[in-house]
Amino acid sequence: MVLSEFFSNVSPSSVFKMAMKKIMKDDRASMILGDKVKGFGDPNSRTRKRLEHQPYMVADVDYLRVVFHVEGSKRSGIVSCDLKKSKNGWKTRYIIIKLDGFPPGKITIEDNRHETDAEDLPDVDYSDVAFSEDNE
Repeated sequence: MVLSEFFSNVSPSSVFKMAMKKIMKDDRASMILGDKVKGFGDPNSRTRKRLEHQPYMVADVDYLRVVFHVEGSKRSGIVSCDLKKSKNGWKTRYIIIKLDGFPPGKITIEDNRHETDAEDLPDVDYSDVAFSEDNE
């Protein structure tokens, strides 16, 4: 697999922009993080623009995980965003903020793992299966 083929219509920066829009619209995130929420890549890089990202493959399905930092007037945290490639394009599996400091916590902005992962399950017809009700 060629890397450019993997990123044909999605890039770490486009995932970052999409996730930041959803974080900014989320009332819980605004309440916990505070005003003027900003997102950035590696805090130790000179420009803080370097986004940590990892393309990976599971059972011949492409995935992309992007990790970046958010900071508001009250709290800060690390955002993990995971996408899965499907027949209809890329779908967001989850966007989760792991809060820094005390008290520990997380804010789930979006979690579609039950939908995106169910696509890979085989279609099984259980209509002709007899279940035993014996409690022995």
